[in-house]
Formats: sequence, C-alpha cells, structure tokens
Amino acid sequence: TVDSLNKAADARASALADQAVPEALTQAQLDPVTRVSLLRVWAQAVDESNLKQRAELLAQARKECANIADQKLRENHIAQILDRQAGTLFRLDKPEEGERVYREAIEMGRRESGTPEWLSASLQNLGFMLDKAGRFDEAVTLLTESVKIKSERMGLPRHIETLGTRHNLARAVAKSGN
Repeated sequence: TVDSLNKAADARASALADQAVPEALTQAQLDPVTRVSLLRVWAQAVDESNLKQRAELLAQARKECANIADQKLRENHIAQILDRQAGTLFRLDKPEEGERVYREAIEMGRRESGTPEWLSASLQNLGFMLDKAGRFDEAVTLLTESVKIKSERMGLPRHIETLGTRHNLARAVAKSGN
C-alpha cells in the first residue's frame, strides 16, 4: 500500500540522515547557519518512534543558533526550531511544555524580525492543540490570527494551507458554541 511504501521510504531517509548528518557536522569549515540547518533537517528525518532523539537534536540546533551573527536570520531559525520543538513535546505527551514553547515561538514571531510564515504556523499549531484540549475560545483566537496573517501578510487567501487553517477554525468555532 501507499502507506507502507511511505513508511519504508521514511525509514530509509532516517537511516541515511543518521549516517550522513553526523559526518557532515564534523567538518570544521561549516558555517553556523549550515550547522543549524543540518541539525534541523536531521531532527525532522528522525522516525516518529524516536521523538526523544528529535527533541535532543532540536535542542542542540537551538543552542547552535547563538553562533549565527545576523539577528533576523538567527531568530528565523529559532522560530522554526521552537515550532518543531513544541510539536515534538505534544507528541511526547508534554502538553504544558509544548504550549509554553509554542507561545515562545509566537512571541518571537510577533517581533519586527519575525517572519509571518513561522508566526502563522505556530499560531495554527497551538490553536489546533488547544482545540484538541477543549480550549475552544483560545483556539479560535489563535486560528483567526493565523488565517489573517496567511490571507493578508502572506497573500495566500486561497492557498491550501490557509484553507486548512480555515477548516480548523470553523471546527473550533462550532465546538465553542459562538
């Protein structure tokens, strides 16, 4: 089936990342941005069954961000890492910690140096998690802001991601009774 083929491909990609990335990271000439990107990509390639390793790699990538000289670039990488760390924490059944990290990512995304893509992603992801936790009013607020950013700041009112967020928003509104 397609699902089993995807799982097999994911397992092969994860195994390749486990071999190639550590070797690449030992190269002394790597600039900080490349090191952070390699760690982030490796973390995403880690199989879902090893979420602790993913969390450790994301934490290492976040530490490495301190070596990126350009503030906007550094904060963009941190926002991406925070969003992925938060999702990993929710999957590890640590919802309070995951929520705290999403809120940190949102705060960073709202700064002038933040990017609308990562702000809207973190708003959407936290909104979805709060909806699942039954906190519908909070979810509606976050999902509404995410849709607004995707529609206005990113110019994507009919993009598939915006439509998916609108769907999650509609579900949260229906559940909230408003």
